[in-house]
Amino acid sequence: MSELLQVTDKNFDEALKAPLAIIEFWAPWCPGCKAAKPTIAKIAGELQGQVLVVGADIDEAPKATERHEVTSIPTLVFFRDGKEFYRIDGTTPYRRLMPDIKSRFGI
Repeated sequence: MSELLQVTDKNFDEALKAPLAIIEFWAPWCPGCKAAKPTIAKIAGELQGQVLVVGADIDEAPKATERHEVTSIPTLVFFRDGKEFYRIDGTTPYRRLMPDIKSRFGI
């Protein structure tokens, strides 16, 4: 399992150039984020080449966090062609999360 690519306010908009993207808003001090980390990394590996999956530490990307109105973490925000179309707040088990992702993205 590899580390998830991270974005900051400086390069956040680059991630939105991907046709399909999931951005995980998280923080290193968040227990739920720590618990979700292996699941998100597994999903990123399985979706490689289909959906860009990156992380955004809310302390390193405060402007993006505010712009996307993220008020709790972890939060997964789904983008299609740079526009948000769905989000999931909190931790969700892999067995429920992966089918939801595939359904939302049509893959």
